[in-house]
Amino acid sequence: HGALRTTTTTTSSSRRQRRTREEEEKNFSLLATTEKGRRRRRRQREDCCDEEDVAKRAAMIGGIIAASASVVALASPVVTARAETKFLPIPQTSVPETTSCGNFSPERLQIAREILICNQESGAKNWKQACLSHYAPNVEYTDGPGLTRVFGRENMRQYLKNQFDFSRQWLSVTDEACDKDKYVAEWNLSMDLGIGSFRDLPGVTVLKFMEDGSDLVKYHRDYLPDGNIVERQPVVGNLVKFQRETYSRCMASKEGCVKLLGGPVDR
Repeated sequence: HGALRTTTTTTSSSRRQRRTREEEEKNFSLLATTEKGRRRRRRQREDCCDEEDVAKRAAMIGGIIAASASVVALASPVVTARAETKFLPIPQTSVPETTSCGNFSPERLQIAREILICNQESGAKNWKQACLSHYAPNVEYTDGPGLTRVFGRENMRQYLKNQFDFSRQWLSVTDEACDKDKYVAEWNLSMDLGIGSFRDLPGVTVLKFMEDGSDLVKYHRDYLPDGNIVERQPVVGNLVKFQRETYSRCMASKEGCVKLLGGPVDR
């Protein structure tokens, strides 16, 4: 019995010592982990509170907010434009009441006017009769913004088809000048596009007739500032509008535009 008690006591003591060591190791591990956590959190707080880093984070968040606001703002003009298209009345095409212009014959003047007011409507104003039939086989055309150049009557046919497939147009000639084989007209253009209605956009057209005395047009150039149209476009519209308004204001101010837009470098 004495030997058994001694063995039992030794075994119990060993178990207690083992449990004590395990608890000490566990506490040490927990202490080390906790200390690492404290140091990590302390470094995070220090990094977070760095003024330069805070400024960068604030700028990044501000940029995200501004971009989101721009997307919302840009969407509004498009929705408004489509609503306007539904309610704006359809305008009329028109030409001056005069029957003469410079040295032009009445027939040539009529042809020039037909080219200007031709559109998508059926009948005498339709582009196939009023425009295409009056062009020379080698006609050269440049559109209003100057982005597209067309050579040849057959290519012009495709251009006009594409134009009146995606737009509805009504043009009113307000003034005109005729000299030899050249016709120049000022006009106002109204359009309905997918992005909205536009009314009374000012522009100019130059027509040149063949020198052989025929009444075929060999050259057609439109001039139409497209700022108002681009301003309705998503993404770039607001930027273009802001740029144009800023330029207009500084050009009319006493300070001028040098500080805002910079100036040429002296060489």
